[in-house]
Amino acid sequence: MIKKNFDIPFKVICDFDGTISKNDTFDQLLERYADPVWQDIEAEWLKGKIGTGECMSRQMALINIEKQELDNWLSHIKIDKNFIKFVKFCKNVGIEVSIASDGVDYIIKNILKNYRLDFLKFESNKLVFKKEGKYELSFAKKSSLCESGSMVCKCSVAQKEKDNKKIIYVGDGFSDFCVSKHVDLVIAKSSLLAHCIKNNLPNYPFYDFSDVKNIITDLMRDKKVIVSRKLENEKIFFKNLNS
Repeated sequence: MIKKNFDIPFKVICDFDGTISKNDTFDQLLERYADPVWQDIEAEWLKGKIGTGECMSRQMALINIEKQELDNWLSHIKIDKNFIKFVKFCKNVGIEVSIASDGVDYIIKNILKNYRLDFLKFESNKLVFKKEGKYELSFAKKSSLCESGSMVCKCSVAQKEKDNKKIIYVGDGFSDFCVSKHVDLVIAKSSLLAHCIKNNLPNYPFYDFSDVKNIITDLMRDKKVIVSRKLENEKIFFKNLNS
């Protein structure tokens, strides 16, 4: 059994979209409530013709949904249920958990509230309410030094959270690439796992937050971390892609 320890030498920072939430919530919002032109803007971004801020701003301008309907839609967004158990575990043993997201604050705040997790700290972009179901985004957390070009500089978030403790980062995608070089350990899936393997960054693979809990439990017990054969096979797959 692990006893509560207020001197645990690390903190955990988690991405939100596709990591805590089952899917990318901003993409889901676009698919349901935006003019289909958003896909053309996405294609421009994927080709590197426009930056993340311009892409998200132009896409947000295409969304038309009244606040009440938005709130109702958010109440049905699913997260990884194991994240709830993971947060409880971390709270019990004294590990601080926070969220760094290149997503939207209003979306994250409401989803966390729906799952009674709104006590968690998070950094994200800000949703600005306009008239008649229209919205804008404010990028107060951006930094010209962000290597990935994200509107929330996760490297800055990680640096601010260190406080002489090591940082474990949990994520899945492109907006996590930059921060993965500036933390002590990455627990990764999808394209972030491939990126970590390609760049020889310390990592463990995960499928859901039950895996994350098991990895951190082993680290706290100073045991060799053992992941499932399925996760090891995923890691081997990405290694073969990069060889």
